[in-house]
Amino acid sequence: MKLPKDIEVVNAEIISTKLGFEGHGIFTLFIGLRFESGNIGFGNFALDQWCDKEVKRTGSQLGIDVIMRIIKIAGVKNWEELEGQYIRINKVGLGESLTYIGHLVNDDWLNVKDILINFENKKG
Repeated sequence: MKLPKDIEVVNAEIISTKLGFEGHGIFTLFIGLRFESGNIGFGNFALDQWCDKEVKRTGSQLGIDVIMRIIKIAGVKNWEELEGQYIRINKVGLGESLTYIGHLVNDDWLNVKDILINFENKKG
């Protein structure tokens, strides 16, 4: 996706990552980022879904797609290489939310709101 023209972007360093299960057993990810105005986090949304048929949480194609997109955006080959890499993000101020993460050079962006809408639409 291309970034809307009215969005200001800044470079950010990936300073931490987590990929795994949170306290309620939901598979999720988190990426800690440092940019000119401070630190911000990306993630903390479910990468899996509840399956009534199996009566448990199961992996989702959308979750795998998000992980793959993040790795490609950072320009690395695996999750473990993310820390220390630079990406671009939409500029955020105090109390604002991170909406976009993008490749450092290429016009390749991931929209957080689209991820959440797609997860909601794929439930069931």
